[in-house]
Amino acid sequence: MNKLTQRLMNIILRVFTSIRARIDRLTAEPEAGIDSSTEKAIYIVGGVVLGLTVIGLVTAFVNGYLAKLP
Repeated sequence: MNKLTQRLMNIILRVFTSIRARIDRLTAEPEAGIDSSTEKAIYIVGGVVLGLTVIGLVTAFVNGYLAKLP
């Protein structure tokens, strides 16, 4: 039983050490690209607005053209 407990403790220790190393690595390096996130958000919102505008214009044109048909 002692051997099984020792192996289990070694596995738990390895897992916790691995998790701790990953957490330390993540907190040590700042996230890349975080300084340009506002610009990316503006581009995304602008793209969505532009896309919705194009869809609206195409829909209005098609509805107007279909209204002219006999």
